[in-house]
Amino acid sequence: MTDLLEEAQKRLARALEKARAGEDRQLANDVRERGAALANLILGALKMTKTHASDNRAFDRPSEDLEKLLEWLIEQLGVVHLVAVEDQIYVNDVRIRFGGGGGSGKELSGELEQHNVGGVSFHTPLSKDQIRKMVQCFGHKPPEHGRRGTLVKALRATNIAGVELKGIQRFLEAGEGPNETDVAELLARMTIIVQETWDNVHAGRMINSLQLRRVAAELLSVGVERPAFWEDPPHGAAHCQHAVRVCRFSFVLGQALGLSTGSLQDLGVTALVHDVGYAIAGSSKHEISGARVMLRRRGFHSGKIARVRGVLDHHRDFNAPGRKPSTIGRILRIVEDYDHLVAANSSQDAPGQALSSMSTAAGTAYDPDLLQLFINRMGRFPPGTTFDLPDRRRVRSVSLVRDAASFDRPIVKTPQGQLIDLAG
Repeated sequence: MTDLLEEAQKRLARALEKARAGEDRQLANDVRERGAALANLILGALKMTKTHASDNRAFDRPSEDLEKLLEWLIEQLGVVHLVAVEDQIYVNDVRIRFGGGGGSGKELSGELEQHNVGGVSFHTPLSKDQIRKMVQCFGHKPPEHGRRGTLVKALRATNIAGVELKGIQRFLEAGEGPNETDVAELLARMTIIVQETWDNVHAGRMINSLQLRRVAAELLSVGVERPAFWEDPPHGAAHCQHAVRVCRFSFVLGQALGLSTGSLQDLGVTALVHDVGYAIAGSSKHEISGARVMLRRRGFHSGKIARVRGVLDHHRDFNAPGRKPSTIGRILRIVEDYDHLVAANSSQDAPGQALSSMSTAAGTAYDPDLLQLFINRMGRFPPGTTFDLPDRRRVRSVSLVRDAASFDRPIVKTPQGQLIDLAG
C-alpha cells in the first residue's frame, strides 16, 4: 500500500510540474515529429496527383501511412488542425519544420492555396480509401471562381465527413494592424468563425482554438484606441455579434488591468466562446457545458486552465460564497452584462445608463476595482453613445478616455464619416 501511495504521489508531482511548465513537452515533441510526417505525406500525395492516375497503386502506401498517423494524432489531440500561414506549417499550434528533402512549407502552402485553402481540420479518423478520395479531390484543377467552395462540394460528394477547410491567412508584421478598410472584414470574419464554432460544438466536434486565437490577436492589433476598433460588427446571428462585442470590451478592461499579450489573447478566445455551452442540445447550465467543451481539448497548460475557468465563471458573482471567480471570469461578468444592458436599451445614452446601473452592484455582482477601471476607460460617453453637438449635429462616440480632459470629450464620428476630437 505504501508503494502504491508513493507512486501516486510521484504521478501527481509530475502532473504539477507539467502544469507549472505550461505545456506537455513530450506531447508537443511527438506532435511536432508526427505532424511533420503528416505534412510531408500530404504534400507528397498532392504532388503525385500531377503524374499518377487516381487508381494508381502508388497511392496505397502513402494512404496507409496517413491513415495511421491521423488515427494517432486524433487519439492524442481530439482533432487535428493542419494550418498553412505563408510558408510556415502548424499542427495544433506546433510549428512543423521540414527536413531531409521531404518538401517545404512553401510547397504545401502553394498546393493548398490553389484551392483558396489555408488549413485543413480532421475531426474524425479517415480510412485509407477516404484519404485516396480526399487527395483526388485536391488533385482536380480548381475553377477560376469559388475554388474552396467547389472543393467542399467535391468532398461531400464522396461522403467524406469530418474534414473542414479553412481560408488563407497571413502573419501581421511587427506593429502592423489592419487598415481602416480591413476592420469591417475582420469583424465579419470573426462573426463567421463564432458561428462555425457553435456549429462544430453542436455537431460534437472540437473547438479550433488556434483559429479563435488568431482572430482575437488580429482584433487586438487594431488597437482599442483607434476609432476603427469601434465599428459595429456586421449583420449576423445575435449570439455571434454579442460574442464579438464582448471580446472587444474585454480587451479594454484587460489592457487597463495590465494583462500580458498572451493573457489578453486567452481572454479574447474565452470571450468569443463564453456562451458556446448553449450550442449543446438540452444544456441547462451553459457555463458548465461550455467548460466541458473546452476541457475536451487534450493537453494541460496554463492558458487552457485560464480559458476553462473563464467560461465556468463568467456568470459567477464577485461575492459568491466559496471559490472566488477567476480574473477572466470577473472581466467577462462585467463586460457581458454591460453589452446585454446596452443592447436592451434603445435610448441615446444607453451605454452611460448601463454603467450607472452596474455601479450599484459593485462589490456584490462585480469586482469593484475592475468595474471602476472599466468606467474610467469608457468615460461619460462610451463608444457607441449617440448625442447632439451644440450645433445640433448628431454624432457617435468612437473613442475611450485618453486622459483626464477627455473623460467627457471623446472623439466622435458624424453620419458623413468625419472624425472630430471634442477634446481639441
